Amino acid sequence: MGYGDYLMLTAVADNARRDGKKISFYYLTSRKKKVQTKKHSKLELLSNNPDVAEILIESRPRFCLRRIYRSLSFKRNYIYFPLRRFTRSYMQPIKGQKNHFNLLSNGKHGIKKFCEKAGISIRSLQPKIFLRQEEIDKADAILRENKLQDKTYIIVETGTLLPDSNKAWPEEYWESLFYKIKKFYPQFKLVQISPGQKSFFGVTDISGKTSFRESLRFVQQSAATITTEGALVHASAAFHKPSVVLVSRCMDPGLSTYPRHQQVFVNNGLHCAGCGAFTECDHDRRCMRGISADRVFKAVEKMIKVNNIY
Repeated sequence: MGYGDYLMLTAVADNARRDGKKISFYYLTSRKKKVQTKKHSKLELLSNNPDVAEILIESRPRFCLRRIYRSLSFKRNYIYFPLRRFTRSYMQPIKGQKNHFNLLSNGKHGIKKFCEKAGISIRSLQPKIFLRQEEIDKADAILRENKLQDKTYIIVETGTLLPDSNKAWPEEYWESLFYKIKKFYPQFKLVQISPGQKSFFGVTDISGKTSFRESLRFVQQSAATITTEGALVHASAAFHKPSVVLVSRCMDPGLSTYPRHQQVFVNNGLHCAGCGAFTECDHDRRCMRGISADRVFKAVEKMIKVNNIY
């Protein structure tokens, strides 16, 4: 359950509200105190959100009693959505193989799969983010410190959280792409906001200075994003930002397709497409190595022209 999944859940909450229902996200545990006191930034993505009725972290007996009480009180407009294993609506773990999955999306967007699981009508596929003023102020101070003005920079996401991820694009390809962007679009600065990525020449690194929620303000103030499939895709969609998305064929491209996003992926000659192996590729990541820097740059050119972000 990555950050992108939690961002998709904000769209589920929006659809629940439009359906006239209250959505309760729940996490059942026998170690309530431990879970509540640990830093849990993924759960924080659902906080400060008027579409979310509540986030429950409690024992199974207490949770059952809550539901019984509400039913007896005729409060039956609540929808309960589990925060554990909800990704199984679009992918099923393969027993004994870590980070290998059977894909179940069948071309459907992840938000559609979540809404179907919750029995909610699908009216919107856009994530929603509600930042607090203090989060905005902290991020804006960092932008000013690095002389990054609104819509004058493009965020680039060059790494992934999983080691040896099949979603990763080779570093030498990124270097070639950055060279072309700086040569033909010098008016844009390139910015990294995610920690743990390699530092690239000419790319401003402001990662590690904020929480994940606070870093979303950087996305909100950007001109566009360039990223592999992941949380930044959903964050860009939340703020209506154009994006070029490099999609590994280990997954279904339809899982995270949004308007204003240019997806780039290898579509031909891949008998292994949809393998569901997020790591340990048996084919030298041919689906990502097959995406040339020239193809991505052409997608960037199209993104800039179509969205008029000169």
